[in-house]
Amino acid sequence: MRRLSRAIVSGTSAAFAVVALACGASVSQKYESDVRFERCLALDWQTTVDPGIRHNCWDEWARFYAVGQPRDRIEYARNQVADIEGRAAGAEAAERAAALPEPKSVFEPVPQMATATASASPSAHASASAAVAPLDLKNRPPCETKCDRSLQGCLSGCKVPVCEQFCAQKHGRCVDKCAGQPALAPAPSSSAPPAPSSSAPPASSGTAPPTGRKN
Repeated sequence: MRRLSRAIVSGTSAAFAVVALACGASVSQKYESDVRFERCLALDWQTTVDPGIRHNCWDEWARFYAVGQPRDRIEYARNQVADIEGRAAGAEAAERAAALPEPKSVFEPVPQMATATASASPSAHASASAAVAPLDLKNRPPCETKCDRSLQGCLSGCKVPVCEQFCAQKHGRCVDKCAGQPALAPAPSSSAPPAPSSSAPPASSGTAPPTGRKN
């Protein structure tokens, strides 16, 4: 009977030891994953860091340290890897396109070194990565036009997606404020005849102020 009791006690102790070791390993792995995620996130805010270093950091975290992490963290890491790879491919394509010789005639055939990827416009890739379509400032209210120009200035200084998201949120708040302002009175029609003046000839109807001209 004593032998049976000792066997039960030793078996229970061994089971508790196994459970404690498993929990310890899980906690340690979770801590290591959190530390590495914060390290990769800090690299995103440093504009001087090479994109290859950021890519390796996020790719390694997504492959080896994403177990047990929230879905939003995993999706963020995968998006960062895809974004860096896309930017690298766009930069390489832009370099190949810039290396093409200038055509001497409109009828000159495209060189064989120009591929569909290389001939893509770098500006088109930049606008796609920023998720902001070209702004049409001609038919927008003056308040929203100021918001659009502020957005363009904000995006021009961005080098990471987090900065672009901040600019987009700032632009959305600016447009919301414009929606709460009262509408301005309509401008007088340009077809009305100008008032006569003895000192200066009447102004031409085609010289309206360029209120919506792009910068």
